[in-house]
Parts: sequence; structure tokens; C-alpha cells
Amino acid sequence: MFVHVDYRKGQYLKVLLDEVFREHNFRNEIILPGRASKNLQQQFSEITRLNVRHDNLFWYAASPSSKVAPLWVEKHSKGNPEGHCTIFGARPTGQPCGIASSVPRRRKVSGCGRRAAKRAVANHVRFLEEAGGRTLAEYWRDTGGKLEYIRRSPDDGKPQYWRAPADEQIADTVWTGTPVYSNSTQYPTEKNEKLLSRIIEFATQPGDLVLDAFVGSGTTCAVAEKLGRRWIGIDCGKLAIYTIQKRMLNLRAEIGNTGKPLQPKPFTLFNAVCTISPRYGNCRGNRGASSRCNCFSAVTSRIKSAGSNWTVISRARASWSSIT
Repeated sequence: MFVHVDYRKGQYLKVLLDEVFREHNFRNEIILPGRASKNLQQQFSEITRLNVRHDNLFWYAASPSSKVAPLWVEKHSKGNPEGHCTIFGARPTGQPCGIASSVPRRRKVSGCGRRAAKRAVANHVRFLEEAGGRTLAEYWRDTGGKLEYIRRSPDDGKPQYWRAPADEQIADTVWTGTPVYSNSTQYPTEKNEKLLSRIIEFATQPGDLVLDAFVGSGTTCAVAEKLGRRWIGIDCGKLAIYTIQKRMLNLRAEIGNTGKPLQPKPFTLFNAVCTISPRYGNCRGNRGASSRCNCFSAVTSRIKSAGSNWTVISRARASWSSIT
């Protein structure tokens, strides 16, 4: 579960989320770039606070044992175009046998065993013999870009492994290169499709069900549709529902709503009008909405305030065949 909030209530919401979803299920607080603000502080000799330029994204898992694949993102800085050598002490997988004889037998290098470490040493010896003026990065590309290399440090003789130049890196908790907001639908709190694409691809698999309980402009539904996920969106505002319906009928193939137009797929709209409370008793939805309340009873039974009016837009079942 991911919850997006700004600095105003983030610290309070974190306490509530820990209570509801349990603190041991908390995974990360991800820092997102916030909206740009005017730097009016430069006209004053004293200020009371710094400008806030970030939002928070709280990530909770279903259980302590939940796992996901690493999130790979594009590198913004190509700091080592020729790769670089790193000592084994900085690598949790250990050292290769043959260079450091004291290494335990079960210690691994780059996910492989002792024989792979010896092959990496032989690869570097072969590079020295066949380089012909090429750098190690050039030789690595010319030989297929898959070989690993281990050498002795020219400074102290300690073993080093060579890390190839890479265009991607594993993401951390600072997502500075990810746009958060958009204005394609003119909806006040519209999220950018690139942000939702990163979250959905990271946390789900094709065919999974994605739920956004405060769906707003429908970015979650739109991105989930493009990525082959089923989806449910919930909101209590008419503007939100009208915006989503129009958006889902005018999708384009690429993230960012570019590319060729997509053929709209069936989805269903439920309107839940209920007054469920000890005072009012059972659902007192109007006559025209009674059947819709029955269809939606699994969710409306959890609404405890009188006069609640929630609308759900969904494509969670492949068997639904009409747009309502």
C-alpha cells in the first residue's frame, strides 16, 4: 500500500498508519519532488522556515515476509563511463577464493561460486594479453558485455572486482527524477502517469488488482489499464467521476497519454447511496439506487456515517460487458 501526503500532516498520518497496518509492515518513506514554489524569502533579511519542495510516499506491505523485485531506474549521472574497480570489503557477497585463500568455501562473488571467481581472474589476464590499446570497458563491450573481471589492486595487491558501466541503478528512497503532478485533465490534485507507472510496475504483476480509494482524476485507473492490471477507483465527488469516465474513454497507449488511441474496454460504475448507522438502521438508498446498493453491499456495509454517497468505477472482472 502506498499513501501520498505532504509535510503538513505526514507525521500524524504515519502514526495512524502504523496503528492500522502495524509498524512492522512499514517499508519506506519515499521522498518525492513537490510542487515548485515562488522563492519570496530572498526579499527578507530573516526567515522563519525553509521552502518545502518535497512530498512523502509511505509504503506498507501486507506482512513482514512480503517481498518485491528490485526497482531499477535510469541513472541521472554517468559518473563512471569506463566502469570502476572496487575492493571486496565493500561488497556483502565476499571475496573470491584463489586471491584471498582465507575466504569461506560458501562465500560467493556476484551470485556465483568459487569457479566463477577463478574465471573472472582468468578473464582479466586474457584482457591484459588481448587488449591492444583498448580500455577494459571497450574490451568488455567487444566480447559481448557479459564477462566479469577480478584483478589485484596495483596499490596494495588486494583483490578488486570490476563493475561495468551501467545505464541503470537500483532505486533508493529519493525519487528526484520522477514527476509527481500533472495538469492534463485540469483536476487540482492530478498525479503524473510516470509516478503511478513506477509504483504499479514495482508493486504488482500483470493481472493484479489495483485499488485507489481516493481516485481523483483517475491516473491510477488509466495507468493500471495501460499496464494490464485490473483496477477499482472510489471517490465521492461528481467532478472526479465525470473526469475519470471521460479519461478512460480517451486513453492513449503510452505513459503520459501519448501514442496511438486505445480502444475503450468495458468498465462498470456503481453508485452507493447509503445511510447505515445505529440511528437509521438498514440502507435507505432511494428507490432508483436500491439495486445498485445491493450490488455494492460488500463495500457499503463498511460505511458508518449517515448520508454517505460514494461512487465506484471499476474494471475488476473481465466478464463485465457494458459501460454504465
